[in-house]
Amino acid sequence: MTNKITASLIIGICAGVIDILPGVIQGIDFRITIAGFSFWVTNSIVIAYIFLPVKDWQKGILISSLLAIPGVALLSVVHPGSVIPMIILTFFLGAFVGHLNGKYAR
Repeated sequence: MTNKITASLIIGICAGVIDILPGVIQGIDFRITIAGFSFWVTNSIVIAYIFLPVKDWQKGILISSLLAIPGVALLSVVHPGSVIPMIILTFFLGAFVGHLNGKYAR
């Protein structure tokens, strides 16, 4: 059990770093950076512990997309131009996190 949570935390941290790196380079607000990072860490844990009868990468996309809905809704009010890039990044990182969790967090 600790191996599963440890692996999913490491995967989530890696995905969080990938997500926030462009924002850090551009000087995005610290709160937004923390929100994006914590989203991927918690999202990875959720993906690791939920069973769905689909492939791991599909599970990652589905869960990530569903959990991203509130963030996308808020972002569309504040910065509408970032909605499409956020959806695309959620799709690809969700597949990445789902695949890695399926491989290492069993």
